[in-house]
Amino acid sequence: MGTVNVEKLPEEIAVSPSGVTVYVVNGKNSTVSIIDTATDAVTVTFEGRK
Repeated sequence: MGTVNVEKLPEEIAVSPSGVTVYVVNGKNSTVSIIDTATDAVTVTFEGRK
């Protein structure tokens, strides 16, 4: 277990059934960060609904 930096104000997380991917909803700027659990790195951040 460790820390992965995402966008401001992470509010919710979800883990894929396989455990390979973590999804983080960042409330401050309405984005979603996708994290690869094998590398503990954000692979992409995209805009969500506003």
